[in-house]
Amino acid sequence: MKMILFATLLAAGITATGAVNADSGEDLAKKSGCLACHAIDTKKVGPPYQDVAKKFKGKPETDVVAAMKAKPVHASVKVSDGDLKEIAAWIQKL
Repeated sequence: MKMILFATLLAAGITATGAVNADSGEDLAKKSGCLACHAIDTKKVGPPYQDVAKKFKGKPETDVVAAMKAKPVHASVKVSDGDLKEIAAWIQKL
């Protein structure tokens, strides 16, 4: 019985941790100014993040980060690689 309770609590903790990471990616995108040009589901200046998620479905986060860094318009945005990776992970979960 204790093992079942432990396994349930562990699974709940993993789920909660995933939600926290997803939220932190969105928070980083907001803090970094990404949402000035992008929205989740509608086109602004840049493509909607749902379209980006479809384009990079099944690909590593590093591909998303490389694509972000390759756009000249993003050169003025100062975000660490670690933060970009977290933002990429959030985008891919949309």
